[in-house]
Amino acid sequence: MNRLLTFGCSLTYGYWLEDNTIKINNNLQRKKPYPIADPSKFAWPSILAKISNRECINLSLPAVSNKYIAHCLYNTKINESDVVVVHWTYKDRFTILKKTNSLKIYPENPNKLNKLFYSNFYDSYDRLQESIFHIDSCNLFLKNVGCKFYFCNIEEDIKPKIAKFCKTSIEDFRGVQYEKALDNLHPGKEAHRLFAEQLWYDTAHFEL
Repeated sequence: MNRLLTFGCSLTYGYWLEDNTIKINNNLQRKKPYPIADPSKFAWPSILAKISNRECINLSLPAVSNKYIAHCLYNTKINESDVVVVHWTYKDRFTILKKTNSLKIYPENPNKLNKLFYSNFYDSYDRLQESIFHIDSCNLFLKNVGCKFYFCNIEEDIKPKIAKFCKTSIEDFRGVQYEKALDNLHPGKEAHRLFAEQLWYDTAHFEL
């Protein structure tokens, strides 16, 4: 079976959906800590794979940066027959890449490393330019592979020089009218389903 490979953050992983989350005394807990836990079967990659009759390879991870997403893509064996969908994340995030256990730096994390980075080294222009660089580089990389690929973006000020974005992202389905995941923050099952269906439409059924 041909494959659908997806890359992204928690919005692609299906964070806090009920097949990888449990509630104990009204407190939410992961059934297994990521990356041990599999991405949710209710997340949009699984739904899109079913619609397109492809094997789902969901290589996303919560709280990662665009730098990490690009690194993951570069180090994945991708075939010409594959379809790749990259749902890029927030530009403010940063990653210190390591062979194992890369360090994820993002504004919501209150630990000392994050506070140090955002207090002393963060610059919005630097973060924006790095995201654009990685997105355009991945665009060229995938063109060289020769596979079909599609990019989704959640921040309007990220405007690559080369790459083009799909018309929609899962952020379009995070409004009050859509159910939330169990943490009452991330998109719920309905949002993932609707986004997968919209993406299938926007990509003209992967141009089949």
